[in-house]
Amino acid sequence: MKHAKNVMNFVKRKGNGVYWSEQMELQIQSHLSRVAYCESAGISYQQFIYWEKKLKKKIGSPLIPVRLENKHDNEPFELSKVLCRLTLKNGQSIQIYDEEALLLILKKVV
Repeated sequence: MKHAKNVMNFVKRKGNGVYWSEQMELQIQSHLSRVAYCESAGISYQQFIYWEKKLKKKIGSPLIPVRLENKHDNEPFELSKVLCRLTLKNGQSIQIYDEEALLLILKKVV
């Protein structure tokens, strides 16, 4: 009877968004592809993708546009001068206009 109760708790937990949020975080930390992570964790890849899409819809985009100002003369940067454009896996892009910001990002990435 104890085994059946443990199985039911596990099944209930796998139907929980918190469980799948944890799995997504663990997948990112593992540096494995989604498929490889799911195989190693013994979870369904289809369920992983289902919950990933469901949770992303619920959360929405955490990215917001930010306008930087020149520290020296308080005039806005010229917006036509894009130094770098990063396109993320989810299709969103980040445009970098400031050399200092670009150098900071490159230091973190490289």
